Amino acid sequence: IGLLFGFATAYLVRRLFTIPKQQSPAYEVGLMVVMAFMSYYISNLLGQSGILTIFICGIIDSHYTWYNLNDLAKISSRQFALMMSNLCELYMFILVGMDSMDPVMWNDAHADHVVALTCIILVLVVASRAFVIYMLTAITNLLRIKVMNISTNTQHIMVFGGIMRGSVTMAIAYKQLKDGGSDNNNEGFASDYDSDLNPSHERHGLHATLLASSVVATQITIVIIGMFAKPVLEALL
Repeated sequence: IGLLFGFATAYLVRRLFTIPKQQSPAYEVGLMVVMAFMSYYISNLLGQSGILTIFICGIIDSHYTWYNLNDLAKISSRQFALMMSNLCELYMFILVGMDSMDPVMWNDAHADHVVALTCIILVLVVASRAFVIYMLTAITNLLRIKVMNISTNTQHIMVFGGIMRGSVTMAIAYKQLKDGGSDNNNEGFASDYDSDLNPSHERHGLHATLLASSVVATQITIVIIGMFAKPVLEALL
């Protein structure tokens, strides 16, 4: 869905705004924003991940649609995207900070499970990031015969810089788990804990545990990576 809307946006911008007197930064940027949000809502209506859909749509827009905009629209779209990105990240991290001090979530969460899940999340994040970066850069270096290869230190920096979990991680966690989520999205969680004692309480405890693990993993990666980013970059560059 993200690919479809991304390429459709690039095609429409190219076809509708090719004549100079038809070019309008407001309409061009507006079309990009409307198409991106349409992909998000349609993906949600179809039961898919709207966040990943709009993320993929944005990648296509940055690689194809952006180059079809006129010069003023390019500047406007870049500044608008930067502003919205900063505002959304600020909002998400405000929520993370508020949930870090939420007594209800911590009372319902299982402390030992939070520690175990956080460790698993961190290990999987580092392992998956390292695997993807090293594998893709190795393939890229094999194909780039006449172009300068990606150095080993650069690969290490790419792995290190991608360990941080941020707004996308928390947005997905909040969407799926906050306040128990919707019945349709959480049937799988509930089925594991349906019992005659108190299934709703068990389900809420599981959601609180998963949400708390996401909050802790996000904060650990942000704090640790933030503290060591400068010395690590200085050592590798």
